[in-house]
Amino acid sequence: MIDSVMSFTFTCNFSSFADLFFVHVFDFFDIQLYGLFDLFVDIVTLMGLRYMIDQEERTGSVPELL
Repeated sequence: MIDSVMSFTFTCNFSSFADLFFVHVFDFFDIQLYGLFDLFVDIVTLMGLRYMIDQEERTGSVPELL
């Protein structure tokens, strides 16, 4: 159970970082203003995900998967 949560955590972090570092570099060259807005949205999303993951780890509560 905990392994699946850790795997999900790694996947969320990896996909967010991959989106930031690979997609947004080319997006910025293509559409600069929209690229900056999209980058801001992704950074806020990443910060929100990290906050929620940290809260789950602190409380030790792991939701049961059906």
